[in-house]
Amino acid sequence: MKARAVGIERFHVINVLKNVGSLSSILGAVCLARMGMEY
Repeated sequence: MKARAVGIERFHVINVLKNVGSLSSILGAVCLARMGMEY
């Protein structure tokens, strides 16, 4: 039971990291587009 809980927690952490990564890449793309428009 404990091993399963650890596995679920690890999966959850990976999921959160993926979401954060995609969010930061989207924000980065938006920032680059804004900078490109300004120049």
